[in-house]
Amino acid sequence: MGAKHLVLFLALCLACHVMVASIDMETSMAHMGRCRCLKFTTSAFSPKQIKSIKVIPRGIRCQRMEVILTTKNDWKICVRHNTPWVLRLLKQVTKRQ
Repeated sequence: MGAKHLVLFLALCLACHVMVASIDMETSMAHMGRCRCLKFTTSAFSPKQIKSIKVIPRGIRCQRMEVILTTKNDWKICVRHNTPWVLRLLKQVTKRQ
């Protein structure tokens, strides 16, 4: 009876280890193979609220261009790249550089 319990315990430990390892792998590869933006906002933001802008061109993994704004309070917000206010914002940013 003791050997069966030991085997069952070891199998349970191995299953838990595989589960934890797969969660780590999933979080480290979270953006591999899909778009980063799942939802988009339509709200306009003042340039004063924005800390950084990340533009990700379309590619093999995601078929659309993505624009991710990081606000000064570190919120990451996805916006549609073709809305008028985003186009103006990107134009302002590229003029400064």
